[in-house]
Amino acid sequence: MGDFLKVLRDDHAKTMQKMPQFEAAVAGLSLGNFFGAQLLVNYVSNELVERHFKLEEEILFPLVEPVLKSYLPKEEPIRMLKLEHIAIARTADEVRAHMMRAEAKRASESGSLLLSLIKQHIFREENGLFGIAEKYLGEKEKAEIESKLSIRSRELQLRPPSLSQRSDILHLLLRVESGSAPL
Repeated sequence: MGDFLKVLRDDHAKTMQKMPQFEAAVAGLSLGNFFGAQLLVNYVSNELVERHFKLEEEILFPLVEPVLKSYLPKEEPIRMLKLEHIAIARTADEVRAHMMRAEAKRASESGSLLLSLIKQHIFREENGLFGIAEKYLGEKEKAEIESKLSIRSRELQLRPPSLSQRSDILHLLLRVESGSAPL
């Protein structure tokens, strides 16, 4: 069997490849440049929260959690990963809210926190959860995960950006055009 977690690993790799671009966008926030950070926030909302996190929470976590509980009965690693998902989503929302209020310093601080949370989360999954899944899940569970990830990933990719995300971009463009927010 190939890498049954390929869909998730590819998402992590794509996110880490974009990290220099995201870091530059966050650096621009302190100067009041909100447009690049809006792309970051939309990526987090569309690619991570609405797709990647759903894949993990709907497919991977339910099959891995019983295995983890048998080896770590008093620990709750899946619960912790879900809390990280919530923290990442909320922090992206904070960045968006600060940008909409033209709070450059606060947006920059929240943006830096967001990138740190994402990097740490990917590290924990790649170096913890995925290795446990590879080692302790049976071939049947691995095949089920691989199949479900492939199907659900395609379903989630077909969804257009939300109306609020399109509205956020339009709002920022209008502010740039009026001179109240630099690109």
